Amino acid sequence: MKAIVYTSNTGSAKAYAEMLGEKTALPVLPFTEAVKTLDSGTDIIYIGWLMAGTVVNLAQAQKRYHVRAVLGVGMTASGEMAASVRSRNHLDDSIPLFLAQGAYDKTKLRGMYRIAMKFVGAAIDRKVSAKPDRTPEEERILVMLRQGGSGISEDYLAAVLAWYRDNGGEALS
Repeated sequence: MKAIVYTSNTGSAKAYAEMLGEKTALPVLPFTEAVKTLDSGTDIIYIGWLMAGTVVNLAQAQKRYHVRAVLGVGMTASGEMAASVRSRNHLDDSIPLFLAQGAYDKTKLRGMYRIAMKFVGAAIDRKVSAKPDRTPEEERILVMLRQGGSGISEDYLAAVLAWYRDNGGEALS
């Protein structure tokens, strides 16, 4: 790998990119900067925020770079959603997909994303609230939707780092 490229909306994907960059010593670039400085075909790890199961800017990154692995960052990091995210983003099984929980702060959302999350968040809240036996993850989602909060954790990078080491990279810490 030559770089970590990310797209972040409220800062969660950026936080994961920076943490991963520290562990791998790879340069970390926002997608908008990467398109100006990285050569086409460069091997990258792509990190992007999830919007309705789509990893934002992943399709554009795949057209320009050799995306070796993807980390999608959303309100939840349920393994159950991996198949849906893989399908929605047209990722074949040869590209590792990792998921991580990010943070939610509705004051950082702008424009259409703020409007969309008002409705989507309310729908998720109703659906999860109606469950009599909520999981701890579902409880965290309700708290994040209602009060904001962060699920950002280095723990989500363990699988990414193991994959990186297994594919010729060396984690630094």
